[in-house]
Amino acid sequence: MKSTLVFQKIKKIVEALLFAAKEPLEIDQISKILNLPKESLPDVLSDLTDEYSTRGIRVLKVAHGYIFGTDPDCAEYVDVLRNFPVESRLSHQALETLSIIAYKQPTTKPEIERIRGVFSDGVIETLINKKLIEERGRDDGPGRPILYGTTTEFLKHFGLKDTAELPPLPAGDTAQPASFDGILVEKEQDQQQVQEPTSVAEVVPEELVVQQEDTKQFPEETLEIR
Repeated sequence: MKSTLVFQKIKKIVEALLFAAKEPLEIDQISKILNLPKESLPDVLSDLTDEYSTRGIRVLKVAHGYIFGTDPDCAEYVDVLRNFPVESRLSHQALETLSIIAYKQPTTKPEIERIRGVFSDGVIETLINKKLIEERGRDDGPGRPILYGTTTEFLKHFGLKDTAELPPLPAGDTAQPASFDGILVEKEQDQQQVQEPTSVAEVVPEELVVQQEDTKQFPEETLEIR
């Protein structure tokens, strides 16, 4: 009884290690982590492999190591998941700053902050990290501040061929933040709708898809979670 409990505990730990590992774990590595003789691990790994053999997750032997991976039969569905667009909408502050740069480029941080009325270091850094803006040299003014302009990634993000396709600014004083407030919001929303991902329904076999109206045919008790 005790040996069975020990075996199950070791298997549980090895399972956690395989799940957390970023690279295949060799038996020698697992042995050192658990401080166990490596001769005791093949049976554990074999048992885990059998346990996961009919699941969507498999224990894979890669080179001389082991790691969790998805069942190849599920590959097309995993690809659909990978192609889902990441939520990439920008904050109000980022859109306001990006609008100022887009319409006044190349422009400097002092100019951006003069229009917005607030410090913009963090927002500018975010836009650079997202590759939506880039440095365009330095201004000739006092302190020679960095000039910023938009990038090709900016055009892709908003579905533009070039900056000439930017929505027109509203009539008024373009030195005021209200002139830029929300100018790119609608454009971004339109582009998000264009980038709809492939539907899972397009790759899931028809016989596996349960239509909403079909669920009404099941007795209510069969839908209970037990």
